[in-house]
Amino acid sequence: MGKKILSISLLLVICFALIYSIYSHINERQITESEYMDEELFMKLLQEPPNEQDQEQIENQQVELRYIDEEIYVEEGDHDHIHSHEESEPDVIAAKGKAINFNLTTLDGEKVKLSDYLGKKVLINFWATWCPPCEDEMPHIEEYYEKYAEKHNVVILGINTTDLESNVKSVQKFVQDHEVTFPILLDEEGEVSTKYEILTLPTSFIIDENGNLVEQIIGPVTDEMLVEKFG
Repeated sequence: MGKKILSISLLLVICFALIYSIYSHINERQITESEYMDEELFMKLLQEPPNEQDQEQIENQQVELRYIDEEIYVEEGDHDHIHSHEESEPDVIAAKGKAINFNLTTLDGEKVKLSDYLGKKVLINFWATWCPPCEDEMPHIEEYYEKYAEKHNVVILGINTTDLESNVKSVQKFVQDHEVTFPILLDEEGEVSTKYEILTLPTSFIIDENGNLVEQIIGPVTDEMLVEKFG
């Protein structure tokens, strides 16, 4: 009797072990298939156009990747307190009060004070070499500067956020490559961008002849916009 019970117990243990082994194998296979699902979808798309189900899967993956990219930028970005403006249309905000005076040095070593330009309209433009919208708008500002600035009694001051650049040479190279001729001022300590509360690049301010703030423009400007504002 005792041997019979022992045999039955041993048989149950073997059956349990066999069932667990089969379950583990199936579960492992499901995980492996899930991990390689994207690769299989990719190979399928190479051979034929995606159907509705495939398209939905692609869109879900794109959303997931975009979310991951945004997380990496926030956590690892070198410029976490200033972001580049990706929208095509800038935000124009009415501004009031006196423009904060500053004293900065240009790339050519010239000292410049904002207060030196009382009696003229001024555009100050905060930008950086690593900011794509800044690069996009630079030719527009240069074109306005060459064609209309003197006619409209306008001074353009490009303020580079130098404290966020790798070095001054990168600023010099950018200016040379884009053939910028209006004054570029170096905000090496970030004091001026802090005083003007710059959170997004590019950001520009329009200042009237009496040194009063008129408008703040968040995002890239165009020569047409500047003609409309100053002309």
